[in-house]
Amino acid sequence: MTNPEIIMESDAPALSPKVTAYDLVLIQKHILAIEPFAEAYKKLASDANNDGKVTAFDLVVIKKVILALSSEFPNTPSYKSLPARIDLFPSFGNVVTPEFTIVKVGNVN
Repeated sequence: MTNPEIIMESDAPALSPKVTAYDLVLIQKHILAIEPFAEAYKKLASDANNDGKVTAFDLVVIKKVILALSSEFPNTPSYKSLPARIDLFPSFGNVVTPEFTIVKVGNVN
């Protein structure tokens, strides 16, 4: 028997006024190592194609959503959580208080 866990998921639309061209500038600076992200949630929010990396392709995907050329992000929901899942009972007798950070894909500012 596996332990119960919480998995955060969202089916919200990709297009959001919170994701702007300024986010693209910040992600580009991260990719070019001009101003790398220190926070894990910014790296997670930047990975728009959900391949585990932040690359120029993520910029293209986010730009398509901003320009309404695409209505969703490929292979990922519009909102992600950090951590992706929490085991509610890691060991017998211990109770876990779930704490998630929710990030909007593309929103890094």
